Amino acid sequence: MFYKATICGVWRYCLVCWGGNVTKLERYRIDNINKKAERVIGIYQSAVDSVYQCLLQAKLDSVWNDCNHPLFQRFHNSIISRGIGRLRLPELKTNRHRNSFIPRAIRLYNVSLSR
Repeated sequence: MFYKATICGVWRYCLVCWGGNVTKLERYRIDNINKKAERVIGIYQSAVDSVYQCLLQAKLDSVWNDCNHPLFQRFHNSIISRGIGRLRLPELKTNRHRNSFIPRAIRLYNVSLSR
């Protein structure tokens, strides 16, 4: 119960913020911690990548549907007028910005449109 209520909650909250900038080594270490927690509590834990994708999609949906959210206008103003409603990526100069929430969310949204 403690894991689900405290540790898992904090981990999932933070994952949306820093999940895009995690290196392969850090992702491997987090997956190992997940496996150890899985053995201790006896409940299957999803891998970091799958949890990150689900949380990113959920956060994007909440921003997209909340007109009072600070990022609402930014997402809605980046719709490309031609085509099927894809979003335009902002200008990306650094890897840190390229892997941050907004570009990752836009890429995920554009991929979901093409499916």
